[in-house]
Amino acid sequence: QALYDNQPETAQQILAEGWKQMATSLMLSTNDYRWLALSTRVWCDLVSLRGAPERKLHWLSDAQKCVQQMTRLGEPAFVASGRAYRLVTEAVAGNVAASDQWQSAIEQLRQHELHLSAEALRWHQSLYAPRHLQAQLRSEAEDALREEGCVQPAKLLDIVLPLPNHEPS
Repeated sequence: QALYDNQPETAQQILAEGWKQMATSLMLSTNDYRWLALSTRVWCDLVSLRGAPERKLHWLSDAQKCVQQMTRLGEPAFVASGRAYRLVTEAVAGNVAASDQWQSAIEQLRQHELHLSAEALRWHQSLYAPRHLQAQLRSEAEDALREEGCVQPAKLLDIVLPLPNHEPS
């Protein structure tokens, strides 16, 4: 809820308190919970980047470590998510991948029926695409999210694949 409400400090606090407990339990020994926990950390880190740009290297480094761990989980859907997160974290760091890599990752997410993540990644792609494609890509992603029933797509992205800048719906 804190991420959805654009409260990164609260989200990080909740995550820090819960992470220690999860790390000592058996929850993180299963890939499903590990993927969810790593995803949550990446979401919190990406939202925190917006609220504390002076700590950008810290949040980005943590997100990238989580992405590395996620891609080693071995399950194809988790690897596809990790690949999407890697494209985003690398772009935020200034290393924007070629358009075909974004498109390939979007298609891979769709193959694993991770449709919200695919549209979130397409929205991210719009930020780095050539200017003449930006509005089209964003509009397509936003329309697809609305078709899925999302009333405020930009807010939903904070709990799917946060944008580098907060965009109120």
